[in-house]
Amino acid sequence: MSSNTDPVQKFPSVQAPQPFTQQRWRPKPFQDPELDLSTKTLYDNVYGLEATATQAVKALQGSKISSGAIAVTGNMKGVATGLGTLSNIVVSIDAGSTPTNMIVTATPSTITAGTFDVYVWNSSSPANAVVRWLAWGT
Repeated sequence: MSSNTDPVQKFPSVQAPQPFTQQRWRPKPFQDPELDLSTKTLYDNVYGLEATATQAVKALQGSKISSGAIAVTGNMKGVATGLGTLSNIVVSIDAGSTPTNMIVTATPSTITAGTFDVYVWNSSSPANAVVRWLAWGT
């Protein structure tokens, strides 16, 4: 018997590798149109978060972050951050669980690069407070 007439192949045919294509699973439609719309909306919103998160990281690319705490009476100008240039500053009053009626604001300094000015007051006068800060820049 010759091997040319054997109908059974001993080795399966090998397919060439296919290029990888990323496909996202989409939910199948439901019989209830309202449930179907809700499922599609939920699906789109969940996967929309991925794009938002990656954009936030790109916005801070190349930036440095610095933080600290300072005691402020009324205002303090030229608070050093250790950064060469200051893009943004976020401040908050560190009073623990004690409620206060104080307000705190801050702005990057226009006089010295890499520093900020902070102001603390209550409804009638300047106030004393410990202020925590978070700054970013280059």
